[in-house]
Amino acid sequence: MRLASPTRHLQDSSRFVSSNRLDGPELYARTAHTIVDTPYTIVYGRPMLTKLAAELRKAREQLGVSLQAIANPAKISVAYLQKLERGLVGSPSPHVLRRVASSAGLPYLRLMELAGYLDKDEVAAARERETTPRPHPLAGQKLSQEEWRAVGAFIKVLKGKRTERSESGA
Repeated sequence: MRLASPTRHLQDSSRFVSSNRLDGPELYARTAHTIVDTPYTIVYGRPMLTKLAAELRKAREQLGVSLQAIANPAKISVAYLQKLERGLVGSPSPHVLRRVASSAGLPYLRLMELAGYLDKDEVAAARERETTPRPHPLAGQKLSQEEWRAVGAFIKVLKGKRTERSESGA
């Protein structure tokens, strides 16, 4: 890769920063010089994050809701969601992406792909797993009446715990 001309220069009292666009698909290099002129360079790509940002913004605007209406259920700050929508978050957490996907009504796998966690083959394989029905774990099992009663009692306990959690707001 060779550096093209600098696209931006920033000067402040403690450091000089230049940002250069590299030949290639949306790659940038940032070179900074500290007070003692020790240079360092960070190279990063942004095409996926730009697409992720556009997808998030588009979904929210189509819903006609505020940043806060998406951020609160996703348990993130409005400022963080705004950074996501601007493509300023380097690598958003998959956990955050799951909550944002749920809150914005977007497919989680799509956000994972746009964030660069999954490639197209991995997304296709995951979608295949989602649509392939799995047999019930007890299918074909010969259980006695006592065992079926125990299974029923276990399910009641699980449903009771779910009800307790939903009533407590957890």
